[in-house]
Amino acid sequence: MKKIVICGLLAAGCCLSAAAYSNKLSPQAKLMLGERTMAAKTRSAVTVPETVSAIVRLNDGEDVSVLKEKGLDVRTTIGKFHIVSLPLDRAEEIAAMPEVFSMSFGEKSGVRMDVARRLSFSDQVNQGFEHQGQQMLFTGRGVVTGLYDMGLDPNHAAFRNADGSTRVKAVYLSKEKTGVTAYTTPEAIAGFQTDNPGESHGTHVAGIMAGSRNVQGKYAQANGSQVVRTEGDIPYYGVAYNSDLVIGCGDFYDSQIMEGVERVVAYARQSGQPAVVNLSLGNNSGSHDPNSETSQILDELSKDAVICVAAGNEGEQPMAIQKNFSRMAGTTLNTFMSGVTNDSWKLNYTAEFWSGTSETFDCELVIYDKLDQKVVSSKPATDGAFYSASNWPEFGEVYNAASMIQVASGVDKNTNRFYVLMRNTTQYVNGSSTKMLGVNIKGKSGEKCFAYINAGYNPEQEVVFSSQNVQGYIAGSPDGSINGFGCGKKILSVGSYTSRTSAPLLGNGNYTGRGTVGAISSFSSYGEVDGDQLPMICAPGQQIVSSISQYWYENQKMTENNINALSTSFDHTSPYYPMQGTSMATPFAAGVVALMLEARPDLSSEDIIWILRRKENATTDAQTNGVDFKRWGAGKINALKAVKAAIEHDAIGETFVDNLDRNFMVEYTGAKQYNIVVPGASVMNVTVYNLQGAAVLNATASGSTTALNASALASGIYVLVADTDLGKVTRKMVLN
Repeated sequence: MKKIVICGLLAAGCCLSAAAYSNKLSPQAKLMLGERTMAAKTRSAVTVPETVSAIVRLNDGEDVSVLKEKGLDVRTTIGKFHIVSLPLDRAEEIAAMPEVFSMSFGEKSGVRMDVARRLSFSDQVNQGFEHQGQQMLFTGRGVVTGLYDMGLDPNHAAFRNADGSTRVKAVYLSKEKTGVTAYTTPEAIAGFQTDNPGESHGTHVAGIMAGSRNVQGKYAQANGSQVVRTEGDIPYYGVAYNSDLVIGCGDFYDSQIMEGVERVVAYARQSGQPAVVNLSLGNNSGSHDPNSETSQILDELSKDAVICVAAGNEGEQPMAIQKNFSRMAGTTLNTFMSGVTNDSWKLNYTAEFWSGTSETFDCELVIYDKLDQKVVSSKPATDGAFYSASNWPEFGEVYNAASMIQVASGVDKNTNRFYVLMRNTTQYVNGSSTKMLGVNIKGKSGEKCFAYINAGYNPEQEVVFSSQNVQGYIAGSPDGSINGFGCGKKILSVGSYTSRTSAPLLGNGNYTGRGTVGAISSFSSYGEVDGDQLPMICAPGQQIVSSISQYWYENQKMTENNINALSTSFDHTSPYYPMQGTSMATPFAAGVVALMLEARPDLSSEDIIWILRRKENATTDAQTNGVDFKRWGAGKINALKAVKAAIEHDAIGETFVDNLDRNFMVEYTGAKQYNIVVPGASVMNVTVYNLQGAAVLNATASGSTTALNASALASGIYVLVADTDLGKVTRKMVLN
């Protein structure tokens, strides 16, 4: 979400009044409109975009025409969500419409290989292997590999065929002001330089997932203890190097990301190709709930593409808290919000506190004096509250005149959970102080509170939850640092492990990074979401050498000496350089998914996730078993095992499938025992019929999964029917 710049001091005691439409607005939208209202009250100078890109959800049964009748430009529709261009001064009017269920302006996200291919066995899949008596190989041919990112250079040699023609089928540039601009011809793509010359993240990510093989140029590569510096086929190519690339790029607000991903998925749908979409982006804002707005949108898009999301790079930061309120554990949550590096810096961050339900809790902002060991001042953190030196003198004694706190609270419409969100700007008056800003929460026994803190990416501005060694206050934990963008029910969440610690440069020396080969990356985020531990799988993510943008290479004034490879084919400067993060691990996993989809194009997102989450389809070793077990998921991604499992997936145990429905899974657990899964269902009645039409077995459950014991049935062909609140699904099955 774009920040509104407010100049001048706010009047003392300023507090926003709640409006009738307020409960429909997302927490971030409330803050944005609140800033605008306060600026208008004080006649302050304010910079406001003429229009914002909003995500509007209508009530069930309502048609998008009600928005068009209001003169709004409806740019994209994804299921029940509509992305519209909205004049900001009409936001209250549109939110107040009885047809509108919820509205948000979105949060802003941040961007989050030769050895890696060998360790993950994708080399074997690319070069050929024997399975079921046949020789097979897969390189991603016929599969769409898509992404939404920034710093894309679509004309890099890593995205060309041997004859110089482009492998990029389309580029979609999504901007808040202008919507989506499509580049869909080779000529248009050749004329597109980059969305951002100051970034190369997207070029690197695309190269890991799908960079071309046999690119000619100079390269440096480790060969045992020796370093080879020569010319020829650059060895740093992607996992699915024969796939069709479709690129989304542009602004990094939720609405633009969703808009861009929708275009990528629509391309694959229209071309009739299976697709995987990589999202190496995200933030720690929001509820981290599978029913959140972005989760629901991505789940909707997952009907036509497998979507892979980076776990996040906050695995070392104490930026999350989960508190279970009870008589034994207490019904309070007290914590401080502290800068990590330098207290003298200006800190800009959001802190969010979410109930597990719509049940409210009491929240106070406090100033605690560590010398006196007591709270010296407090203010209620209520919806619309705004605090600065002008209306909180004790705050002004500690923090300078530019410091401020803005609060929004309420029940989020999409998750039905109560929240308190605060956006804080703080800087000590004298560079340091014994006084700390904290939060005191009082809940109810039996309820939960989840807290997340989201700061800028400048290390000096990192903010975490801390106890400051004060009795009764607790510190945050990295457990819960999982990217809030990857919490959907049908999203593949990917963590990172270390496949190499250095890579030789074309000049003398090496690029050297941290980590232990084979171990989890210390930065790799993790956490529990709705009872489900994330990430689901880990892939190589440290010191990964891949393509970088020509424009970033020039912008950074890099030279041949400090990169790992360089091609000048096709009149284009195409360098290669290492990066690290779950941003690098995720496209590696996405490339493996593309190989699986080439082997079995009919696999759904649920099928892919089911395969990859099974430990027998991953690499597990001494570094994964029992070591940081929360962070590994199933273990290290193993392309060979995953592709073989994909090939065999039409036989789940002893059950053979005809006309597999995308939202219907049968998990064989042994001895004619099955789990029947219909994702999203809340009620399920499963009936098995013989070929004469007689019902021979029945099982009923509340929820999306029911156990089926078919041990009493003779071998033969049956029809399985799952009747759910989402509809009826039918499948033939063979019992042996």
